[in-house]
Amino acid sequence: MEGWIWNDNGTERLWDFATTTMPDQDVALEPKWSANTYQLTYDGNGADEHTLVPVDQVFTVEEPLQVAGPATLVKTGYHFTGWNLKADGTGESYSTGQSISETNDVTLYAQWAANKYTIRFELNGGDSEIPVAQVLRVENT
Repeated sequence: MEGWIWNDNGTERLWDFATTTMPDQDVALEPKWSANTYQLTYDGNGADEHTLVPVDQVFTVEEPLQVAGPATLVKTGYHFTGWNLKADGTGESYSTGQSISETNDVTLYAQWAANKYTIRFELNGGDSEIPVAQVLRVENT
């Protein structure tokens, strides 16, 4: 609730109990309601330094937000897979464009999956046995 309002000769005014002077007629006070606002914060969750996380947003239950995309988030050796309410990915997952209408402040953590690379060996005319193609996962240290 924002406070109490009253009608002052056709103008809706917010009643301030500390400063408003009682007029010389009866006054009907009515509650002034507004939806609670909540903060949506994005966390890069290990993204490379100097990459931009989406801008924090404010939302209400009446006006939910659409979850932002990764913007320019980058994590070397990984690709972005979505957002989650927990950094370790065990919470509720959200994808880009999905509506969010929680009833509290929310932090969404970027989720990452390691890139996989296939290495094929080409002997370029050599006569040695060709090793089997291998899939490697690159770890950041």
